[in-house]
Amino acid sequence: MTVKEIAASEDFGLKENTIFKKIKDFEKSGYIGRGLKEGRADTYFITPEGCECLEKERGKK
Repeated sequence: MTVKEIAASEDFGLKENTIFKKIKDFEKSGYIGRGLKEGRADTYFITPEGCECLEKERGKK
């Protein structure tokens, strides 16, 4: 998904620029990877490490 698609599909109450910055943080941590280009936009996906972290966080609730 692109940043624009993420912003449109979820109601985070955040601007695209803020979402982009968070994606970069998660990418540096290894939780998100950069995929293929869609036009001029980068796409992103959740890595196996990101899935593990997400499952752990969901289990805490």
